[in-house]
Amino acid sequence: MNVQLYDPKGILKDDVLPDGTKLKAGGMVTYVPYFKDGFFHNSSPFKFTAFQAAPRICLGKDSAYLQMKMTLAILCRFFKYIQDDDNSINGTWTEAHCNQTLLTCHLVD
Repeated sequence: MNVQLYDPKGILKDDVLPDGTKLKAGGMVTYVPYFKDGFFHNSSPFKFTAFQAAPRICLGKDSAYLQMKMTLAILCRFFKYIQDDDNSINGTWTEAHCNQTLLTCHLVD
């Protein structure tokens, strides 16, 4: 699956661009509309995302959401969750955050 807005294209025969750049057959070119004046400019961070919406919607989105729900259900069934009153964690750990966190998970060595 390719998640690029503008896919790279193959070069069929040798060519020269108006600025003198030589293109060799068998190579690849891509169009990057957000690269202007030596910087990347993105007018809208929501213009292209992997799942998107409407005609560009990801066909696997529903499957991915179902897998996440199944994984959470399995974790809830096989583990015992307790509230940690002193909030102390020993060892190295990673904390997962969301914008509206309902549950914080700590992965401990």
